[in-house]
Amino acid sequence: MDKRQQKRKWQRELAALLAQDDDWHKNPDSELYKQITELGEKLSSTEVKTKEERLRKNVPINKEQFLKLREEGKSYSEIAEHFQATDKRIREWRRENGLE
Repeated sequence: MDKRQQKRKWQRELAALLAQDDDWHKNPDSELYKQITELGEKLSSTEVKTKEERLRKNVPINKEQFLKLREEGKSYSEIAEHFQATDKRIREWRRENGLE
């Protein structure tokens, strides 16, 4: 199971737990409270790691390869994933390279 699948699984589990009791937050000693907060912590730490990993992997974007991927019909998000970059980085790179 990759990170994205794991995150979705946790999100579904969290939604199911939250639906059990609207007042779960009023009883911090309950098992439900503990389960909800643990899942929330897992989800927030996963998001931070994913963003940090993407920023650390500052792979250079190759113009020829970028253009080839666009000719193949790839979306900007798919290209960002290919280069292990954020969508924002791809937008900035396109602007810098006159490819808006």
